[in-house]
Amino acid sequence: MGMDWKWIVDVFFMVILALGGWAFSTLWKRVDEQARETRTLETSMASVQVLIAKDYVHKDDLHRVERQGKSDIAKLESSMNERFDRIDRAIEHLAEKIDSKADKG
Repeated sequence: MGMDWKWIVDVFFMVILALGGWAFSTLWKRVDEQARETRTLETSMASVQVLIAKDYVHKDDLHRVERQGKSDIAKLESSMNERFDRIDRAIEHLAEKIDSKADKG
């Protein structure tokens, strides 16, 4: 009878160890898969960081564009002021003509 209990205990431990080994193997595969996905994600993040950094404007370039923009705005303002002055003169001229016709009539 001692042999039968020993055999049952041995089979029980073999089943437990087999199930434990299977569970450990499955867990190890998932951890390995997660590690691979993490490395892939890290690589993707690094490439995104490079792309973002490539799109930054250098400080010197920004200042140059600001100066150019201010210069362009000043030219546009000057041009608009000249045009408004011409419009004002044309309106004054028309007002004088209307006043002179009203005085004649």
